[in-house]
Amino acid sequence: HGGVVLNNLGNVYFNLKQYEQALECQRQCEAIYKETIGDSHPQYASLLNNIGRTYYKLSMYVDAYENNKKALRIVHSLRLPPDHPISTHCDTLNKLVASRAVSYTHLTLPTIYSV
Repeated sequence: HGGVVLNNLGNVYFNLKQYEQALECQRQCEAIYKETIGDSHPQYASLLNNIGRTYYKLSMYVDAYENNKKALRIVHSLRLPPDHPISTHCDTLNKLVASRAVSYTHLTLPTIYSV
């Protein structure tokens, strides 16, 4: 459906380093996913992780952190095993993003595991 196409297109733009276009597709996909699969689906978590990755490339570290934290909350609520691909990818990226977000905002952000 349309959400999958937009997500894939966002990934193509991301790989071409056209991050603004990637983010636009990802945000449109987010709206579709919320309506079609809901905001507690693993595919939605994966999309949030992609959005976080794009924000990270745009040096928008706080936005990246917030999206990755939402993705981790979904992953944890689904009780996916720690070695599940979505769990591993979200957790690894979130650790990196969290370190940048803290250094750029001078805020004490909650630990990524407090979901």
